[in-house]
Amino acid sequence: MKQHHIKALGLVLGFAFSAIALGQKAESIASEKSAEARDATRRKVADARRDTTAEKLAVEYGVAKQKCDTHAGDTRDNCLSHAKARYTNP
Repeated sequence: MKQHHIKALGLVLGFAFSAIALGQKAESIASEKSAEARDATRRKVADARRDTTAEKLAVEYGVAKQKCDTHAGDTRDNCLSHAKARYTNP
């Protein structure tokens, strides 16, 4: 009878350790998924900031070009080249 108790205790301990190992593995997977989600969010935020900056520069360039249209000749050309240098990417 004592041997049955020892075997049963061994089975219970084996299941307990297996459950702990599964819990740790699940925790590890959850942590990895969380890190992936954070990275994806950071990339989306960076992309949104880049897009917003590009849109803002495009609008500001359009306004600067309209202001340059009030000039004529070389002054206008100079104004347009400065606006282009300031508001567009190289």
